[in-house]
Amino acid sequence: MLFAMNVELLPDENLSVIKVQAETAQGGTLELPVEYVDKVSRFFWLTQLNVRLPEELENAGDVWVSIKLRGVPSNKALISIEARKSLDPG
Repeated sequence: MLFAMNVELLPDENLSVIKVQAETAQGGTLELPVEYVDKVSRFFWLTQLNVRLPEELENAGDVWVSIKLRGVPSNKALISIEARKSLDPG
């Protein structure tokens, strides 16, 4: 899940106008498929974007993520992708 400001689909648009890209520390670039976009309830200025992480990003560590809406790029945000830790103490 990503959250962004100033991202809004026009009435006749679909998810194809939004591209999300990840850049790894090794210099690789991957497109993240966008699966869902909508305004956050009670926060009219905030948009939620659900993207699918490809297997290539498993345990990638620090990754720069950016959004393009109708070809206009956003700034980049640094996120960290790590393996899920088990909650089982045993």
